[in-house]
Amino acid sequence: MHSLQSVAPRTGDERFRDILRLWDQREIDPSFLLPLNGVGKYRTYSFRRELPPEWFDRSFYKLHYGAVGTHDAVFVAFPLNQDAESHFGFYSRDTFTDDQIARLAYALRGIKWFHRHLMLSHGLLTASSQLTPAERKILQFLLTDATEKRIAQEVGMAVSTVHQYVVSIYRKFGVRSRAGLMSLWLNRTA
Repeated sequence: MHSLQSVAPRTGDERFRDILRLWDQREIDPSFLLPLNGVGKYRTYSFRRELPPEWFDRSFYKLHYGAVGTHDAVFVAFPLNQDAESHFGFYSRDTFTDDQIARLAYALRGIKWFHRHLMLSHGLLTASSQLTPAERKILQFLLTDATEKRIAQEVGMAVSTVHQYVVSIYRKFGVRSRAGLMSLWLNRTA
């Protein structure tokens, strides 16, 4: 999670205790269910459009949103593959208009591609396990026309070491060649 404008934290354990009290009620807050509507599709959802007016009087809203000046929130969500989705949230002291929400949805259309490739490069979407920092570095070269010898020169490793990393990367992604690896980036869509 990354915040464009920081929110001042509460002092002490007060916030944590309040959250635990809410969780102990075993009541699912309706805001938790918003992301589930339309799973697997590119979509937007917002507090003021989807939640009933009485939700804004509840302690959950007051504690987690109202206390820091959040009046409304809008989210743009999209699938990265069958198992993963990204949700981008925007919080405001005002109510988002339908036009603003439409503009956010339009502006973030291209981020799906970027985010999918970012996650792929870390081995988070299709790899059997997360890539190590060295594997990520080698992977970036594998997605070009660089030979293993050139990759070894660029990263300052022996060619045999680079080859071991290449084999490990192929195994993690379940492919047998560079062409198979490239197909993950070029052909497989969410």
